[in-house]
Amino acid sequence: MERGDISSWSTRRIIVVLEGVLTTPTYEKTGVVRKRDHLLDPDHWLWEDTPVRFVVDYGSRLNVAVEVVTFLGQDVADGAAEWFEKYGVTVTEVLAVDFDTFCQSLIWRINEVERVIDSDWARLQRYGQLGQAVERGGRF
Repeated sequence: MERGDISSWSTRRIIVVLEGVLTTPTYEKTGVVRKRDHLLDPDHWLWEDTPVRFVVDYGSRLNVAVEVVTFLGQDVADGAAEWFEKYGVTVTEVLAVDFDTFCQSLIWRINEVERVIDSDWARLQRYGQLGQAVERGGRF
């Protein structure tokens, strides 16, 4: 607020689902007797060039806040955040969220969120009018 101006200022915000749009986190089996999945370093994930370029473009040129969410857990979110920081990809935040809670929160964020970008049709149906479908590795 400045000089009696009581209006609120907000920036446009889009949410991009990490898995299926920006990358595919990869795991390897470790252990001799009990095989466990071990998350590989984010540099070994299958990153999609075109969507990552769009995230950079939205954040820098178009002044749109880009929030990245993952439904695969905190380790994946931390790895993605490190990768974004390492390569200078500006995002407002990277969150690991529960899918049902995320969908419920969209009800209250309708004025804040412009769209949710995802490639999974089953998840897109839960986003309502905010959902925008993209093909894997495609532009949005």
